[in-house]
Amino acid sequence: SQALILYNNLNNKDGAQEVFIKHAALCRELGNKESLQNCLGNQNIYYQLKQDWKKAVEVLQERATLLEELGKKELLQDCLASQAVILRNKLHKKDEAQKLFKKQEALCRELGDEKSLKRCIANQEKPIIGCLILLFGSPAVLALFYGIGHIIYRIFR
Repeated sequence: SQALILYNNLNNKDGAQEVFIKHAALCRELGNKESLQNCLGNQNIYYQLKQDWKKAVEVLQERATLLEELGKKELLQDCLASQAVILRNKLHKKDEAQKLFKKQEALCRELGDEKSLKRCIANQEKPIIGCLILLFGSPAVLALFYGIGHIIYRIFR
């Protein structure tokens, strides 16, 4: 695609974004939700590179709606995680982020996606508990080491 050539070969991110915006408008006009959600994903990358966090969340919200309509749960859980991380880390909207992490968690459980589930649970916890969950592999294994984890938690919270 023209946008990817501009982006990858010419390092013209602004030119690529213009193409993505035009492509998105055409997809909306034609009702092509599949291509539109892809296009919005590409726009999100551009906005994150430009550190335009509000615009990144805006396109991710639209993409999430489309993914839900299309039944693409694997992509949806990843999209929700991206939104939540930006909301929490860049826009300091922790409550909104937490709601998205919970929705992502439910999808990961439904899909049986253990890897994404661990990351999701880690994102919801205080940093030290999240690291321990990733280290031990699951909250259940962490519970076996609760005594040590509890002490570490008390020290570092």
